[in-house]
Amino acid sequence: MTIITFQGQTTTSPLTPSVVLTHRWSFNEPANSTQFVDSVLGVTNGIIHGGARIDGNGNLVLGGLNQNTNYAELPPYLLTSTNYTAVTFEFWVAFGTNNTWGRLIDFGDTNPNTGNGRYCLDFTPHSGYAPNCINFEVSGTDPGNSSVQNIVVPPVLDNQGKIHLVLIWDSIAGYMAVYTNGVLMGINSNVTLSISAIVNAHSYLGKSSYTGDYCGVATIDEFRMYSGAMETAQIADDYASGPNSLPVPKLSIATAGQNLAFTWPDYITGYSLQTSAKLGAGTSWAPAAVSSYILTNGIFLIKVPMTSQLAFYRIVK
Repeated sequence: MTIITFQGQTTTSPLTPSVVLTHRWSFNEPANSTQFVDSVLGVTNGIIHGGARIDGNGNLVLGGLNQNTNYAELPPYLLTSTNYTAVTFEFWVAFGTNNTWGRLIDFGDTNPNTGNGRYCLDFTPHSGYAPNCINFEVSGTDPGNSSVQNIVVPPVLDNQGKIHLVLIWDSIAGYMAVYTNGVLMGINSNVTLSISAIVNAHSYLGKSSYTGDYCGVATIDEFRMYSGAMETAQIADDYASGPNSLPVPKLSIATAGQNLAFTWPDYITGYSLQTSAKLGAGTSWAPAAVSSYILTNGIFLIKVPMTSQLAFYRIVK
């Protein structure tokens, strides 16, 4: 059960929101900043290493072939089974020419004795598998490559311009998926690992848990992390909205007995319903008189009693 507060009132919902934005990095810092901000938490928690850089135009640039020092680092233990049973990573990213196994993201650990990665989640746009493919994998072993559950599909994503990339791992439903530009690229429906198998001792952008791998070459416009497995409708909405903006609600209205029923997707949060008796000059908006409000089946459902008076409604954040 989930407690929901709406316009100052509190109720109990039978479902939690299906997908919740937990972290967001937009890289809007001044050029050559050495740190960057997570706007969801309101804290500076990203660190630049080596020749990686903020370009001053809203991008994190991970550049340079044949090197393993140009990367960014996020706090450890972002991904734990305490906080997630399903996770979605969302990027707007342009890949350059990559060495095989150059990472975009790698949340895991490194064995200090062997230099091998272990207990990892990672994505590479240009794997070493033949034919050349992407690789999105999770592993609960040491070394990690001794047993992986993954998605390996062509083509590589090098030099294709800016891509909307979505990586999903739902450990309860038992699947992983990769979407590019709103289209399913690959899926593995036989994933048995739990998120508890990951030891998120480091959270890298561009760097591998394996010390022998080169860093990835990419320009990241925005990176978001969600609790929950993103559905295709939200992926399409986010792709249409683009980076640096969150999708706005698609509000629906219908009659339900003596009420007006307003609905919008539960992944769009923080909005309130307001009403006004007129539009134009002198318009005054106020909170609507809500008779009931629930979260069910991925939808916010807000009911307002119908009256004989003319009324206009809007949702605002």
